Amino acid sequence: MKTGMYDLIFAEEMILERCQALGTERISVSNAAGRILAQDITEGAASGEDDMETDSAGRTVIAGRGCMIRPALHGMLIGQGVRQVEVYRKPMVGFYYLEGENAASCSEIDVREKTNRYILGTALREFGFSTIYQGCVPKERAQMISTIKMASVLYDAVIICGGAEPEEFIRVRETLEKTGAEILIDHIDMQPGATVCVGFMDQVPVFGIAGNSDEILTAFYLIILPALKKISGRRKEAHEKIMVELSRDFEEHNEVTRILLGHLMFADGIVRLRLRDGEPEDLYGHAQDVDACVVIPAGKGPLKKGTLLNAYRIRN
Repeated sequence: MKTGMYDLIFAEEMILERCQALGTERISVSNAAGRILAQDITEGAASGEDDMETDSAGRTVIAGRGCMIRPALHGMLIGQGVRQVEVYRKPMVGFYYLEGENAASCSEIDVREKTNRYILGTALREFGFSTIYQGCVPKERAQMISTIKMASVLYDAVIICGGAEPEEFIRVRETLEKTGAEILIDHIDMQPGATVCVGFMDQVPVFGIAGNSDEILTAFYLIILPALKKISGRRKEAHEKIMVELSRDFEEHNEVTRILLGHLMFADGIVRLRLRDGEPEDLYGHAQDVDACVVIPAGKGPLKKGTLLNAYRIRN
């Protein structure tokens, strides 16, 4: 299926509807920092075998199912003497690279192409996902198919990343099609970020992605990240939608939906988005510099500084 020009939200909803949260496990509170709760935590919880069983007795819920155990909550649980909590299993993401047609071996991949692998790997780790890099996808067809199929058995999600050249996305998409995966989305008409396709092998999401650093990160933020948050049990997997002001003029006219990466600023009671200018010097730190994506609808622009626009808040 190819999504339409205004179907970013529709594409996200389709993908999230197919994704299912993983199973749960009971672990020690001392090892629970950064994990996602699979139960409600009520006020006055005491230690013991069944101390975390919730009831409807009117006790105040201080942390609900789907919340991340951040430092403050982690410290409070330890302080209250809670010994164990039920959490969702942490997703394991299998990460493969699709080498260029002209590369004789995976070790000969161009430095520019390797950058995509490192940028995406950095973004995955920053959001707390356990990622295992498995090297290059085999070129031989039968071996390629068996490799990706085996990955869908071993991992909770699979990502195949290509290089920065335009033809690389076509190769990534064709690779997914050859594996027999059910392709749900094969293109999204937005710039950057169009170069992402999403399929499923049984219940396991398989993502194909390629392009330059902005295309890689935009597709990751708006398509891949919400799906990974859903399977990890997050209560609010979709990004929060907010209104922001542009911090400077946007001088282009868009034929398709345009996504701009930037950093949120709050001043004088107004939320503004400081747009990122040009390629960042530190590509590996780029993921940490972006906390919102502003959406400029197709046919809009140029836009003046101060224009109100819809944006996705990446970090809640």
